[in-house]
Amino acid sequence: MALRVENLDVTLGGVAVVRSASLLIGAGEIACLLGRNGSGKTSLLRGILGLVPARGRVVLDGVEVNRFPPDRRWRQGFRYVPQGRRLFPKLSVEENLQLGGCRGEGEVWPSKILALFPQLTERRSQLAGTLSGGEQQAVSIARAMFEPGQAYVLDEPSEGLMPGARASLREALEHVRRSGASVLMAEQDVRFALAVSGHAYVLEQGKVCYDDGAEALRKDRSTLKRVLGLGSRYVG
Repeated sequence: MALRVENLDVTLGGVAVVRSASLLIGAGEIACLLGRNGSGKTSLLRGILGLVPARGRVVLDGVEVNRFPPDRRWRQGFRYVPQGRRLFPKLSVEENLQLGGCRGEGEVWPSKILALFPQLTERRSQLAGTLSGGEQQAVSIARAMFEPGQAYVLDEPSEGLMPGARASLREALEHVRRSGASVLMAEQDVRFALAVSGHAYVLEQGKVCYDDGAEALRKDRSTLKRVLGLGSRYVG
C-alpha cells in the first residue's frame, strides 16, 4: 500500500508553490510534512489528492493515479482530513460520520470509534455545528479514518485538540498504521508530528529540503532552527 510521489509540481495563479516534490511513504508508515506557513504543505497535499492541478507522478499501491479525478482517487483508497474540519454543521455527529462511510448497525456504532473517540458516543445525536472546535476535529478525523483506505492524508490534524483528544488522535494514527496503510500528515506542531511519525519531510519555499527519519530530525537542531524557526529551547 505504499504511496509514492515523484517530481510533483503545483502552480497556482501563475506562481510555482510546489516544485519537484518527491515522497515515499511505505505501507504501515506515518510520515510528517513540516514547514513554515506558506511553504506549500497544503498545496502539496491537495496536489496529491487531485484537488488542484499538478504535474508529476502519484502512485498508490502500484497504481498511477495522476489522471484520476478526486472521487476516483478516493475509491482507489485515499482518505483526507482537510484543515478547518469542513463538517456539515446542521447534520448530527452520527450523520456526518455516515457520510464518510462509517455506518453502524441500528444503535450500535463500530467498536473502533467508541474505543478511539469515546467522547463522540454521547454526542452522536448533537448537531456538528454546536460542538467545540476540538470535538469537531475529532469528528472530521473519525469520518476519514474509519472507512478503510490505503493512504490517509491529514492537514493539521492536531489543530485545536486538547491533550486528551491528542492522545486519541495518536492512538487512531497508530491504529491506521497497524492496518498497513500509508499516512502523510502535514503539521505545525513539530513535537507532536515527530513523536508519532517514523519519517519526516520538510518543505522550504515549495521544495523538499529534508527527507530522513523523524528521530534524526528531532536531533538536527540546525534544520529545526533554520527551516522551521524553532529556538534553542526546543526539546523533541
